[in-house]
Amino acid sequence: MAWAPEEVSKHASLESCWVILYGKVYNVTKFLSHHPAGSTAILQLAGQDATEDFDLIHPRGTLEDHSDLVVELGDIDVDSLPKSKKEPDGPERGETDMPMSSLLSLDEIEELAARQINQKGLTYYASATDDQLSKRLNNQVYRSILLRPRVFVDCTDCDLSASFLGQKLGLPVFISPAAMARLAHPTGECGIASACSEFGTLQIISHNASIAPEDIVKAGKPGQVFAWQLYVLKDIKRTEAFLARINKIKEIKYICLTVDAPFPGKREDDVRFKNSELRNSADAGKAQEWGTEGGLTWARTIPWLRSHTSLPIIVKGIQTHEDAYIASKYAPYIKGIILSNHGGRALDTAPPPVHTLLEIRKYCPEVFEKLDVLIDGGIKRGTDVVKALALGAKAVGIGRAALWGLVVGGPEGVHRTLEILSEEIKTAMRLLGVQSVAELSMKHLSARAAGKLYSVDHQKLSRRKHGMQPRRDIQANLRKLTDLEESVLSQYILDLAAKGFPPRVSIVEDMANRLLASRDAPRVGIHWTSNFINRHLELRTRFQRKYDYQRAKCEDPEVIRGWFQLVHNTITKYGINDADIYNFDETGFMMGVISTAMVLISLDGRVKAKKVQPSNREWATYQNSGFPPNWVIAVSKNGWTTNERGIDWIQHFEKHTKSRTVSGYRLLVLDGHESHHSDEFKEYYKEHNIITLYDFFPAFYTAFNIAMTESNIQGGFRGAGLLLFDPKSVISALDLKLKTLTPLSSRPGSAQPWVSQTPNNPTEAMSQSTFIKTRISRHQNSSPTSIYAAVNQFTKGASQIMHQLALLKAENQNPRQANEVLSKRRRARKTRLRQGGSLS
Repeated sequence: MAWAPEEVSKHASLESCWVILYGKVYNVTKFLSHHPAGSTAILQLAGQDATEDFDLIHPRGTLEDHSDLVVELGDIDVDSLPKSKKEPDGPERGETDMPMSSLLSLDEIEELAARQINQKGLTYYASATDDQLSKRLNNQVYRSILLRPRVFVDCTDCDLSASFLGQKLGLPVFISPAAMARLAHPTGECGIASACSEFGTLQIISHNASIAPEDIVKAGKPGQVFAWQLYVLKDIKRTEAFLARINKIKEIKYICLTVDAPFPGKREDDVRFKNSELRNSADAGKAQEWGTEGGLTWARTIPWLRSHTSLPIIVKGIQTHEDAYIASKYAPYIKGIILSNHGGRALDTAPPPVHTLLEIRKYCPEVFEKLDVLIDGGIKRGTDVVKALALGAKAVGIGRAALWGLVVGGPEGVHRTLEILSEEIKTAMRLLGVQSVAELSMKHLSARAAGKLYSVDHQKLSRRKHGMQPRRDIQANLRKLTDLEESVLSQYILDLAAKGFPPRVSIVEDMANRLLASRDAPRVGIHWTSNFINRHLELRTRFQRKYDYQRAKCEDPEVIRGWFQLVHNTITKYGINDADIYNFDETGFMMGVISTAMVLISLDGRVKAKKVQPSNREWATYQNSGFPPNWVIAVSKNGWTTNERGIDWIQHFEKHTKSRTVSGYRLLVLDGHESHHSDEFKEYYKEHNIITLYDFFPAFYTAFNIAMTESNIQGGFRGAGLLLFDPKSVISALDLKLKTLTPLSSRPGSAQPWVSQTPNNPTEAMSQSTFIKTRISRHQNSSPTSIYAAVNQFTKGASQIMHQLALLKAENQNPRQANEVLSKRRRARKTRLRQGGSLS
């Protein structure tokens, strides 16, 4: 009994998919996930007569090859089949009234083909991924490269023959694998093979050819060379069976392993067309499945392929110099590589193959000695072919161009496509003064064009070509220090400034001379320091001001916020009035720090020009001129505040503030000095209702006869955020960031992969050493460029450490000299006041 079309149409989903082929009904549900082009290609024809579409793109024997996944259900009632509503093709596919000789360029052929082919074929052939940037750039990049014609050169003879992949071919152009050629013309891939035979060029048969490879090779001439494209399918057994079949075809000389499409790019035009045909299906818009294997690797796939074929391998889809280098390590099993981004149909914004070609020439030119490097993508003119050959390619591939030729004229159209290219190649070679393809080289390309291509001045490229070093690598005579020495010195200055010790200009000059002395070089000139500052934009000069170290050490936002919270809680607990808040600190006279000095700090100003003052004390002579009646000057045995002097002070404080107490308690802010922690000191302030707070830096007053006014005292407390309680006003004004004991609020993120860099400490040096050893041990699978870079960085790090040691050695000499002077002064001290006495 024959099936009715109405019954078949009910099975048009992923769960149940039937199609009509050659008058029979097939259940192809199991085959959906195995279809190389994805399930969508079948679903758009599910429940219908798919014979015409199937026949256009599938070779004979396809159903038999998949008999385990495709089930024949019986015959269809042919008389009840509806008439086809498909869009008609052009006047007649592959036929045109225009003579082929009137077509003068590949662009004309493509334009004519686009008008002639049906929408399905046009969408499939022309589509590219996402915004189609890579597809457009593939051709545009050739427009950016200019040629350099030579004159008075005999160009009578011009030989286009080329040797690549171990074969002598008549044209340095090959046909890249392009699927489903019967969408363009009934002769399909056989028509392309016929045209190639006239020019002696290589044809790579697509894995998804619409004609069986055995039939395609028969369309060529004896001795014609073919290759076969391999997609490794998820069904590995089926792939291996196909390889065994290809091994028996003697005309196929190579296996072209395509590696750049483990998953399809989003070809929006193609998807949009398919969705329009699926608009009545429940499966419209679903992500399609892809039949190729996504787990291929160099280590597994190449040995596996070698075990199933003895044919040389061409790897198609190389897009970086790293992969080209790895491929060269598998020579001679890998015979060549094809630089290709899949015609812009895989990853959009992938580089054009010409860029990859230049990468290989720059980073691993040894690849050209081990492999034949081929290239495809974007070829529209014979000059494009010549430019690629001059850059080092052995041959250039065309894909879409052959299909467009097939659309407009069948085999004759492909012949015209190759004819146009060969004529244009000859013209270009003759005008360049070249008689054979082998003579083409970089000297035939313009440095100006290459500079434009990579946004580099062409004069600079010319200088490099003649061996002139870049200016950054040449040390000016007036600079004295090397780039590395200046970099170390600049960082050293920034580190000192960040710690509160910005160096003076004279000190910087001395640092430079120390570095020069370490290699017996002459000293810097009088203008060197100013020129050095101008060269390093991260530095600037500014007048310093002194800043006490203990004060600076407390400038941590978390510490200060906690302190303000403590102040707030204490005031609230005891009900302390603003008038009962006091501050106390001990200090001495700082000698020799009245004047300012020019220092170097960072350009961004995050580190202010503050000079941290070490807490040393020196003798001073005091001349009484209007000594305040309530002030007392005392001495101690060691010149510092002792516990005894602390008791004297707290008693003095009690005497002069008790009568002014408003709230019953007084808040005394202290800095945590040792004298404030004695038992006698603590008992005294507890007995007299004095509440103390520690660990906060005080405000300093400039001069007592100016500062000791009511408004200034209140202003000081306002500035400290205590009068009109305002912690933000203090925290927002912080400008010196020192490392303190603030707990980390979060854990560091996960470690990033190690990359080659200049080591700055022993840990980084050990990591860099391990990195270099690993790269050396794996050198057989990678380019030595990264090893050279790592060694250079290691050398740079060692030099950097040596320069830093020279600066540290010079820096340590100053404290030593200061200590010697201080020791002499201490030995010469004389007590000016009777021990234990005071001056009031």
